[in-house]
Amino acid sequence: GMGVAAQVVPALFTGEWAPTLDEWGEALLQTAHTVAEMLAVGLGLPRDALTTRMAGGPHLLAPTGADLHRHRQVGTVLAGWHRDLNLLTLHRDLN
Repeated sequence: GMGVAAQVVPALFTGEWAPTLDEWGEALLQTAHTVAEMLAVGLGLPRDALTTRMAGGPHLLAPTGADLHRHRQVGTVLAGWHRDLNLLTLHRDLN
C-alpha cells in the first residue's frame, strides 16, 4: 500500500511552517471546491455533485513549483505521474 511520508519542516521555520502551510492548504482546498462546483454546474450537474465526492478524500499539499518562464512550451510535462488519487491537482507558477 501507499504509506504516508513524515512531514518535513525546515529547521529555520519551525514556528511558522505548519500554520502557514495549513492556511495555504485550506485556501487551495477551497479553490478546488470552487472549481469543482463550477465544473459541475457547467456539466449540468447539481452544484455539489463533485464536492460531495471529494469529502473525506486525500488532500496532499506539497510545496513544489515550476518555473513557467523556463518551461513554457505547450505540452511540457511537469509532473507526469502521481500516486495520490485526486479529482483536481492545482499548481502555481514558481515566480
